[in-house]
Amino acid sequence: MLSSQGAPKHLDARLSGGVRLAPRDAPWPLDLGLLRLSSRDWFMLQDAFSATHIFGGLGSGKTTGSGQSLAHAYLRAGFGGVVLCAKASERETWERYAKQTGRTKDLVFFGPGCGNGFNLIDYEMNREGEGAGDIDNIAKILEEALETTTANQVAGGRLAVR
Repeated sequence: MLSSQGAPKHLDARLSGGVRLAPRDAPWPLDLGLLRLSSRDWFMLQDAFSATHIFGGLGSGKTTGSGQSLAHAYLRAGFGGVVLCAKASERETWERYAKQTGRTKDLVFFGPGCGNGFNLIDYEMNREGEGAGDIDNIAKILEEALETTTANQVAGGRLAVR
């Protein structure tokens, strides 16, 4: 999980043209520009909450192009998340992204020999907010986790950034 502690006060001093910048201690506005796509188009915070798909064939640059640009934008913005590594090289990729964006200290590794763990059921039962402690929500989360892990053979450990 990534904490916002590593987030810069502003995402990028060069952002302009009606795209808002949020101070670190302010709520994040949905029209916050995360990534300039062209001279007129931005990938906004609200876009990050929508389904984002990157399509392309093998070797077409999905990871090194669009994927890397989005990952850097998310890390610069102070996003948190969990990265499940399906390829052994994925861990090293995210370590490099964290280093490039000044977020190395926020990395937390999960997996055999890492010494870290996370009790998802305990967290969901005891967290605050909507849906907290709801058995149906917990069952759905576990179902989705099972589908993900059976669809992909996980290699190289799991990585979480806080």
